[in-house]
Amino acid sequence: QIFTNILRSDTRPKVDSNALIGIPFIYSQSLDPFPIIDRYYERLRDLFRFDDSSDQCCQQRPLSNETVFHYRNYQSELGQEKAYHMGFPEIIPQHTMRHTFSSERPTAVAITTRIINVKSRAIKEALETAGIPTRIVTGQSGVQDFCFLKSAQTELIGNARSTYVLWAGILGDVPKLRLYNVNTAGMRDRHTANFVDRFSYNFTVNSALQRKVVFDLYPELK
Repeated sequence: QIFTNILRSDTRPKVDSNALIGIPFIYSQSLDPFPIIDRYYERLRDLFRFDDSSDQCCQQRPLSNETVFHYRNYQSELGQEKAYHMGFPEIIPQHTMRHTFSSERPTAVAITTRIINVKSRAIKEALETAGIPTRIVTGQSGVQDFCFLKSAQTELIGNARSTYVLWAGILGDVPKLRLYNVNTAGMRDRHTANFVDRFSYNFTVNSALQRKVVFDLYPELK
């Protein structure tokens, strides 16, 4: 209720520029962001405004022809078995050209990832094998990577369970935000048969979001 009152207000909340944390935080036991985003899209973009001129916020930027892909790399963070059974599936190299980048072949791809290792490099190599120039963005802070995602100009793709890529897409001006899930047994067991509804949403209020956000469901590949 407090949050929705802020969004309805015509006055932006004041932030102490000298404070260590200048970001509003909301504590909730459970929160479905999609209905709030649908109803308050423009107000949210105004409320969570970035200082894009600061190199602490933004360092590198995507090229105008680059599709930006965020590889969350849950398996490396949680362990492969745990990530699978907790319902955090991600694409594997075989998905890249068969599903993720099959509908519209990108001119080039820039990958951001929390963990650069054999798994993230395998995605890069699969795209390069298909003849798509691909780079992994390195040397940035988490905030700078967020700004990189937010600055995508053609298309932004990421896991539907990642609030990081979701909010980067919502706060940025990218014309197409694609959020994917992989239909694994672990995902179905963890979230029951209605997981597709849980991690996707039919925007009914904001027409800009209807055009912008696409939810993809990929089959499990071995």
